[in-house]
Amino acid sequence: MKRLEVTLRSLRSLHVAQRRSHVSCQPNRTGGALALILLLTILILTLGAFAINLAQMQLVRTEMQVASDASARAANRIFASTRDLAQAQTMGQRLANNNPVNGRNLVLRASDYELGTSVRNNLQQRYQYVPGGPNPNSIVLRTEMSSSSPSGPVNLFMPGFLGPSTTDIRMEARSTQVELDIALVIDRSGSMAFRADQLAVLPPGWNGGAPLPPGFNFNIGLPVPNPSRWIDTIGGVQVFLNELNQTAQLEHVALVTYSAGASVDLPPTSNYNSIVSRLNAYSASWSGGGTDIRSGLRAANNALVHSNARPWAVKVVVLMTDGRRDAGDEIAQARTLARDGIMIFTVTFAQDADQARMVTVANVGGGKHYHANNSASLSTVFRDIARQMPTLVTR
Repeated sequence: MKRLEVTLRSLRSLHVAQRRSHVSCQPNRTGGALALILLLTILILTLGAFAINLAQMQLVRTEMQVASDASARAANRIFASTRDLAQAQTMGQRLANNNPVNGRNLVLRASDYELGTSVRNNLQQRYQYVPGGPNPNSIVLRTEMSSSSPSGPVNLFMPGFLGPSTTDIRMEARSTQVELDIALVIDRSGSMAFRADQLAVLPPGWNGGAPLPPGFNFNIGLPVPNPSRWIDTIGGVQVFLNELNQTAQLEHVALVTYSAGASVDLPPTSNYNSIVSRLNAYSASWSGGGTDIRSGLRAANNALVHSNARPWAVKVVVLMTDGRRDAGDEIAQARTLARDGIMIFTVTFAQDADQARMVTVANVGGGKHYHANNSASLSTVFRDIARQMPTLVTR
């Protein structure tokens, strides 16, 4: 009996000890779990902050590349027009302001811009760039957001995790005036014998004389009157070619003339003197004709796929007219050229010209329309067009 009582007391003591042991271990288990949760939370927050900062840096790089490309291209267009690097830099800053990076504007310095020359010999070759050159056609823009730049460094969205609270990012963009094959499409209809300040209307029964010089007759191959729209146009073309001579790249120019029909007078050539000589040949023996602008555009398309044309060159048409079409649909033809990747600039001259349709043709061709009322403004138009030729971001 005594043994039984001892045994029962021993079992009770053991049970109490087990309960105490269980109670004393519970706080240790809870503390360990809390520590693990805290460690995992810190790890998750750290990895999340790292991912957020990484995504922010990638976004800033993308924004910086967009701003740099836009700025370099705008600067190169202005430089091509003015040859003034200071004006180009001003335009580059303006475009940078239109494309904020990380919520603020890039601050560009004069030293961020570099002039150079880029060339290539075929469509498969990359542009080869060298700094400087007598006739630079490229602008390199090097942008940065760093502690040493006016723009300052990039402030990270989640600072203090796995490193510093800011980072430096640098970017480079290069814009190049591309090689061009250009088709000059010139109106040689009868109205081009009139002066720019005249309406191209002949009185009933006209057989020579006013409003054209006495004795002039379209049918007997006399020299074109001087002054006349035709002579003014030759002057404008000469200005255009002179501007092309100032560029680093070698533009090839084809000559197309049209009246009731069109002809490719010269395939793409680098001999600009031959273009003026061919126009002067028409001056020596003038004849009248209609205004089939569509045929002029069609001939231009043929000229730009001629064996003389360079397959890697950008194709551009400069279409000039002083009147209104009397055959065909030049807008539909412009759409055909645009589908072939050909850009179209249009020029209207004198008060008879159908400006509205030429605006449409230029819009369809991705170019620009210009209007001139006299010889001086026509030369200015041709100069501006030469300076507005396409550019390409090449890096």
